[in-house]
Amino acid sequence: MGDFENMLKRVSEETKKVMQELRDKGFSYAAIGKILGFSPSAVQYHLNPKYKEQVKKAARRRNNVWEGKKEYMTKYMADRYKDDEEFREKVKENSRKWNKKDYDKKKEVKK
Repeated sequence: MGDFENMLKRVSEETKKVMQELRDKGFSYAAIGKILGFSPSAVQYHLNPKYKEQVKKAARRRNNVWEGKKEYMTKYMADRYKDDEEFREKVKENSRKWNKKDYDKKKEVKK
């Protein structure tokens, strides 16, 4: 489950009831969001089941597209790494940089 969905699930049932009460009184999603400190789309997500399903479908589509690209990129990178010396050196250099950044971050946390 994505961070976006986890964030949306944190809205309490009490808050959802307040959102629904305001909506029943004629407030727009934007107005409710402004009152309660949410984006209009977050309010719409919790109050409109059709919108909620659209958001979830779009997330699934994006995930499916990435899965296909991930397979392709994994094979492409492996082939290129095997065949291209210059590329192999760049990968190693970048790996050293990222490892150093991770090491530096861990050092800062320990302080």
